[in-house]
Amino acid sequence: MREDLRRIAHGIHSVPLAESGLAEAVLALVDAARSSVTVEALADRRASTAAETALYRYVAAGLRLGRDTRVAIEASDGALTATLQVADADLTTALAHAGARIAAVGGELTIDGDTARGRVPISG
Repeated sequence: MREDLRRIAHGIHSVPLAESGLAEAVLALVDAARSSVTVEALADRRASTAAETALYRYVAAGLRLGRDTRVAIEASDGALTATLQVADADLTTALAHAGARIAAVGGELTIDGDTARGRVPISG
């Protein structure tokens, strides 16, 4: 019961995200994942709180699918881009809510087969 509550609270508010940023928060998600996750890249550049929160929720939604996943987060051209590749998953449905959060901070989400790319402006 205690572990379930901790997992729910972690999904609502991420202490690593608030204290250390997106890279540390994603590593915490990977540690808690129930499936194989390969982290290909993590940007060391910080973004606005809203942008990092949107990408955090996006990555968390992808990892909740419980399938083998590849994650890459990179900073370039004034934006953070988080790419998820999830084996055998319907990403359109699974990431719909996360896409709305990304759009709310001026970003965009594109999905092509088993690969999704969320892009948010670094400042904002």
